[in-house]
Amino acid sequence: FKDKYVLGGSYRIDGSSRFGEDNKYGSFPAVSAGWIMSEESFLKNSDVLSFLKIRSSYGVTGNAEIGNFGSRSLYAASAYADVSGLVTSQIGDEKLKWEISKQFDIGLDFGFLNNRISGEIDFFSKKTKNLLLNIPVPATNGYTSITKNIGDMNNKGVEFVLNGTIFKGDFVWTSSFNISTYKNEVTRLVAPVSPSGR
Repeated sequence: FKDKYVLGGSYRIDGSSRFGEDNKYGSFPAVSAGWIMSEESFLKNSDVLSFLKIRSSYGVTGNAEIGNFGSRSLYAASAYADVSGLVTSQIGDEKLKWEISKQFDIGLDFGFLNNRISGEIDFFSKKTKNLLLNIPVPATNGYTSITKNIGDMNNKGVEFVLNGTIFKGDFVWTSSFNISTYKNEVTRLVAPVSPSGR
């Protein structure tokens, strides 16, 4: 709007048969906004500032990247004493659900001296729930792992980027500098599963 106000949004519902009967569907909304402050009258005619934009976003995403039928206990053909039969080939978790990540971002883009010096400052915070991983179970029961939602994790960090055009003409020399810091923290971890997968 007016080349200086930006707003976006989306909403989706995804389904996957990899999860339990009551957890097949996940809802994933997202919204973003931006304000190009350098287009405002009090900054537009600045001789030093070329570009200034503040932006922010919040969104929810889902992860279903696991093997097929992880929520089901599977059977395979087998023979014992020359008699055909069935044996359990995989133990499943009928409560298996989407891994959900909720991320918040806020950033500042800037440019000075006709954008000969430009850069970005970004902060992000990402909270992931119901982490999907294969976790080991005692091999003495005939299985080595089961796919579970094992816990929650937080990631947060700050990133700074600075770009510069040192020479501009027949010979162009540009340079870029980047530094970032982040922190990972596991906030919840489920107890080890029993051989039955419960």
